[in-house]
Amino acid sequence: MAKTTNCAFCGKELKKGLFKGEDMLIDCGGGTLLTCCKDCYAEYGELQDVRKDRFGTKLINMKRAKRIKKLSEAEIAKMYTNYIDEERKQTQKCLEAFVSETVGIFTLTQNGLFSVREFATDFLNSDIGAKDMIKSLDKAQYTACLYFDKNDITKIEYAKVGMSSPLGLFAQAYSFAIRLNDEAVITYKPCITRIAMVGRGFIFGYQRNAEAKLVDQLNYIKKKIGSDLPIVKVKKI
Repeated sequence: MAKTTNCAFCGKELKKGLFKGEDMLIDCGGGTLLTCCKDCYAEYGELQDVRKDRFGTKLINMKRAKRIKKLSEAEIAKMYTNYIDEERKQTQKCLEAFVSETVGIFTLTQNGLFSVREFATDFLNSDIGAKDMIKSLDKAQYTACLYFDKNDITKIEYAKVGMSSPLGLFAQAYSFAIRLNDEAVITYKPCITRIAMVGRGFIFGYQRNAEAKLVDQLNYIKKKIGSDLPIVKVKKI
């Protein structure tokens, strides 16, 4: 008797098998492969290589925020379809989006839109030293997402991540996580990003200087997108 499984998206029963099987797989990132039927693959699998890194990052952050170790394929499939639905709606905001400047990790347009890369909050994806911070900054130049406006964010919070990295006698590099939406809810909208800032001083004052530069940059971005959200320092992200 042939083995069967179910499509994670629509629930349809499928025959499993290497040669005569009906089941297909969608890689949605974070080490997760979703079983699906041919129709659901046509609907949701086409751009999996483009979506998997960002969605997988959001999945890691959501599970960490909610302290969840395991989710069913059906649960992840529901999150994935919602993510794609939001992505498709977001394209309407990008029809006349032209980059005007890049400020730190934020790409800004001439009409108040922005794009920013999503980063994972787990230890394996953290910045341990200055070299890691530079790699993250390089990655951030490719945001891997569409554009957003001020209504797509609900908060502007930041927190220092890990230890500083000395850059000689008068400077130290710091990594900061920035929260724009609650990472416990998977959405296409931006949630967690990360930036490195160099603080200058002598013996002390490095972190205070780095934070001041970060806040100045966030205030500039707020002004460019027209947001009136407060910038809040939190203990941990």
